Amino acid sequence: MEYYKLTIEFYNQAGLSNSLRMAQIYFNIRKWYEISEDNELAIAYYERAVVIGAKTHRSGHPFHLQYKKALDKLKSTMLTKAPIKAASWF
Repeated sequence: MEYYKLTIEFYNQAGLSNSLRMAQIYFNIRKWYEISEDNELAIAYYERAVVIGAKTHRSGHPFHLQYKKALDKLKSTMLTKAPIKAASWF
């Protein structure tokens, strides 16, 4: 994660905050948050990738479609997951 943060800082300083690479970096970061089960941050990074992807790719580009599909999948997974109830032992 440290290297991702350094890369983001570098791209922002270089004026490349809306580049294709930034969309890919955000898309990769979201996986770390998904694994950490921090779905709120994962969605935030997905959304950043989708917004930048829309600016850098044509609407039917495979990367842009991948970003959107993955975001929709995570959102639907979050909606279908019910909170786990604690077992009653008494």
